[in-house]
This record gives sequence, C-alpha cells and structure tokens, in this order.
Amino acid sequence: MKNKISILIIIAITFMNFSGCSKNKANTDEIVVVWLPNDSSDTFENARQIIDETITRATGKPCRDICTTDYAIVVETLANNKAAICYGGAQSYIDVHAKNDQVVPLVVRSGVSGTADDAMYYSWLAVNADKAIEYQNADGSLNAENLEQKRISFVSSSSTSGFSIPATYILEAVKKTDKWANLTTEDLMEGSKNKFFSEVMFGGSHQIAMLNLLMNRSDIAASCNIVGMHYAKAIDGLDNVAGTKYVVTEDAESPFDTVIGKEFTLLEAIPVMNAPIMMNKNLLTKAEQQKLIEFFTSDEVANDERMFPTEQKTGSSFAVKKGNDRFVHVEDAWFDPLRKIMLHTEK
Repeated sequence: MKNKISILIIIAITFMNFSGCSKNKANTDEIVVVWLPNDSSDTFENARQIIDETITRATGKPCRDICTTDYAIVVETLANNKAAICYGGAQSYIDVHAKNDQVVPLVVRSGVSGTADDAMYYSWLAVNADKAIEYQNADGSLNAENLEQKRISFVSSSSTSGFSIPATYILEAVKKTDKWANLTTEDLMEGSKNKFFSEVMFGGSHQIAMLNLLMNRSDIAASCNIVGMHYAKAIDGLDNVAGTKYVVTEDAESPFDTVIGKEFTLLEAIPVMNAPIMMNKNLLTKAEQQKLIEFFTSDEVANDERMFPTEQKTGSSFAVKKGNDRFVHVEDAWFDPLRKIMLHTEK
C-alpha cells in the first residue's frame, strides 16, 4: 500500500513539474498537443514540428506542445481536457478513452494496402546476441519457461508494445505449465525469487528499456521496432522475425552512442496495432474535427516526403513509406481486439 501511495505522489509531483515545451493553460486560439515520453526527446523534435505543422495547416491554429516524462501524465492530460491532440500508443488511447469518451481516434498509419487492415508494427522481445541460445528450443523457437527468474526491462505498464502485448505473449506461453497456470499481468510487474521474473524494470521509454539490455542491466527487453530502426540494423536474418540478430549502428544517436557495436537477437517479434493520433472532441469544434480528418487522410499528406519518406532520411523519425502507406481514419471500435487482450490478461 505504501508503495502505491508513493507512486501516486511521484506521478502527482511529476505532473506539476513535467518537462513541458510550455506551461499548460487553456487557450482556444491554439491547439495543445501532448507527447509521450519517447517522443518528447530532442531526437523527435523534428517529428513534433511536422505533426504540429500538419495540424495547423488543417485548422489554421498554431500548436503548443506539452512534452512529458511519464505515460500517466499523457493519459491524465487528455482525460482532464488539458490537450486536444496526442500521437500516442494504442493502449494509451484505450486508457484515455475509458476516462474520457470524448477522446477518439483521428487517424492511424495504414499498412502497405493503404487501409487499416494491415496497420501494424512489432513488439520486440530481445536479448543480448551471445545469450540467445539460452532461451531457444532446438528448432530456434522461444522456450518461454527459460525466461523464469531473469531480469526484464519493460517500457511502462501503459505501453502497448512495451508491456501489454509482450506480457500477454509470455502469460499465454507459460500458463501451460502447472507452476505458472495462475500467472497474471500484475505478477509480471514485480520481480522477486517468488515471482516469474527475478527483477522487473520500467524504463519509461522504449529507448531506455533497450538500453537497459544493451548495458547488461537486464537480461531481456521489451520494446517496439519503430524506435529500433533508428539505432540498429539487421545483420543476420530478416527484420521483425524471431532469431534475427541486430547491431547498434555507428551513427546511432544518444543514448545509443554509448553502446555502438552491441548485438542483440529477437526472441519474438509480435504484431501490434498501429498507434493512433487521437483528438479530444471537447477542445475542438466539429468543423475542426472534420478538417483534421480530411487533411490527415489526404493525398497531400500521404505524399509529404517529410512524414512518408520514400527512403530513409538522416534525422527523420518517420518510417519509410511502403506501398500505399498513408493515414486512415478509424473508429473507436477498431481497438476492440486490444481491449479484449487487456481484459484477458487482467483476469
């Protein structure tokens, strides 16, 4: 109980002192955009500017950014009507919508089909390359039972690809054993000799979760491939396939410039629903909502090389465009499959 109270106090203090790009105050002449911790770093400054510019072109209003250090801040900022837009994770969206049903999807990035049917990225479970064999069966597949009593680094309990999806995978894999038949999501949040993991870390961002692994502070890391593409490349195997080995590239930016040349191997690469740009209808007029949907899903935006580059550009935080990749509008119900996963793992 004391630990829970301490966490709430820390979150409350952080909320008052978060590293915002400006102070949080209501102003109908601007659109406030709140950013997840991963996207609040200097590395993503250019991406924030491009998204902000797109919002401004759609609505005619300037944007003001709120940069954060904790997922909980993002959820509360949106739920309490302190921000109108957020490019957040799927689980963050579900958490916010449960608190404030006026926060709805604006768009998600599609797959190569140009539709929401294949709108997905990947959740990585990774280990240092020289240790991969310890977790694999003879055929190279993951032996989940060998994860027992290891140290794992997640992103945040509110992260879709950095906790919910990999936690679901681990639960399903080990529940077949008598020892862990009653394992729950909460059990995976804490480490001890009586828990499944010996130690559990929450890095707060995908970058730090992976850095914990590469600096040998953890044995396993859960992270997303979108962040991974900015500091590592595949050297043995195909991207986003279990068993593929990666190396941190020589041009990796901070904080990965401290682990250049380090190699890691994917134990699993699990498909995840693409992250939405969400909007708060309480802070946008119906006309603004429609303008945002129409412009973000337009050919003009789909052909914007800054947001949908046809080849990897230095300093770009956006993935290379493949096929008919573009933004598409989805309704809240599109996220129901993930809601079912979350409810299943909470039992």
